[in-house]
Amino acid sequence: MNRRTNRLSTIIGVLVFIASTGLFSACSAPVYRLDLNEFEGVITVRGNVPFNAPILETDGHNFYVLVLTEEQ
Repeated sequence: MNRRTNRLSTIIGVLVFIASTGLFSACSAPVYRLDLNEFEGVITVRGNVPFNAPILETDGHNFYVLVLTEEQ
């Protein structure tokens, strides 16, 4: 009987350890950094209503669609 309780307590201890490491690793997710870039260019509105959008065109003829609020 003593041997059986030792095995049972060992199994329970291993299961508690696995569950706790899984919980702690899920809580320590990596933090993602947001890199800010600066661009210079001309802002124009392109497209036809209702599919128009503000576009930033750089000197290298790269186009970036801008997501703006009404105030901006």
